[in-house]
Amino acid sequence: MKKKWLVRLLSLACVAVGSLGLVACGGNSTQNSDESTEIEAVYAQYVVYAEAQGQAPLSYEDWLATIKGEKGDKGEDGVGIKSVQIDADGNLLITFTDGTSQTVEMPKQDGTQQAVQSLQYQRIAGKDEYHVIGLGNVAELDIVIPDTYNGLPVTEIGTGAFNGDNDPRASYLTSVVIPDSVTSIGDDVFFRCSSLTSITIPDSVTSIGDCAFSYCSGLTSITIPDSVTSIGYSAFSECSSLTSITIPDSVTTIGSAAFYQCSSLTSITIPDSVTTIGDDVFFRCRSLTSITIPDSVTSIGYRAFAGCSSLTSITIPDSVTSIGCSAFAGCYSLTSITIPDSVTSIGGYAFSECSSLTSITIPDSVTSIGGCAFSYCSALTSVVIGDSVTSIGNRAFEDCSSLTIYCKAESQPSGWDYYWNASGCPVVWGYTGD
Repeated sequence: MKKKWLVRLLSLACVAVGSLGLVACGGNSTQNSDESTEIEAVYAQYVVYAEAQGQAPLSYEDWLATIKGEKGDKGEDGVGIKSVQIDADGNLLITFTDGTSQTVEMPKQDGTQQAVQSLQYQRIAGKDEYHVIGLGNVAELDIVIPDTYNGLPVTEIGTGAFNGDNDPRASYLTSVVIPDSVTSIGDDVFFRCSSLTSITIPDSVTSIGDCAFSYCSGLTSITIPDSVTSIGYSAFSECSSLTSITIPDSVTTIGSAAFYQCSSLTSITIPDSVTTIGDDVFFRCRSLTSITIPDSVTSIGYRAFAGCSSLTSITIPDSVTSIGCSAFAGCYSLTSITIPDSVTSIGGYAFSECSSLTSITIPDSVTSIGGCAFSYCSALTSVVIGDSVTSIGNRAFEDCSSLTIYCKAESQPSGWDYYWNASGCPVVWGYTGD
């Protein structure tokens, strides 16, 4: 059942009427001039509200006649209006000076006696375009955004338009259809829309803003159209029910934490157009079992795949030159990984707590291994270190209890203590520096 909210028809005008203590309106030539000014002020507020709702405002005379009805004209019977207020149904309740009352629903543009439900819009500065900025007085749970408003195109969904923190009603929205006229989805647009289960993003959209769908915990799948070139910071973070998503070849930028803690996401393919996997992009995607990193990617950021505890294997392409700090930390199911010759640095904690990892070869291209890079890899039995390594960070192999390290380097990295195994290779056992 759809949740119903009180339709706040003409709330601005009605509140103004109540606060003005409207006592008379009509054509009496002896009417006080201050009273006329107050009534005109109420009408001015009505015009602003009507236009905001997509209505053509009534003329002053027609509006006044609607408010007055048949009695409030101080005509032959001398009856005036004592007060105007909103009743429980959101209609105008007019009380006359003779003690009687009348309920009036302000007409729509087509003259019917039904309130118009409308999203809230704002004209974009310097453009003949509008963007949606809020729910307005809409009481529906399935939203269809129109492609035009006041005869002009609707091209944007503005920042925080349906933000559940700002408007609690947004948390009950179940579906949203975005028209082809929209080119961008702004920051925080659907933030905490926790009941949203489906959304249609048209081919016209080119960018998805920061936190646009963050905490949409009911969203199970989404298709990003080929027109999108950028996915903002934390755009789909905490979408805990999201199981699949398709990133098109048009996307060149995936913002940090874009899929942060999407705990139900099982697989994802990153297109060739992406060059960087940023910080926290797939952090704690606990159901992610496989991922394809294309040859276009040159760097893997901080905690990019950290906590992906179901990830069993991954191939890093030859294009990658750096693996960031904690990039694969806590990937408990990771049994194998290939580091290509293109990588020159492995960040601190990069593979820390990869407790199922049994062996690894560090290529000759790598010059530095960060502190705690392979710490707590309890199943790791062998590591081959290339002959270009000049620095190994503090506790790089801490608590790797099963480990034997084969080092090609002719000179030991500073600060490390070695003993020589039967094969004549130095085995790293402990850090002796500060």
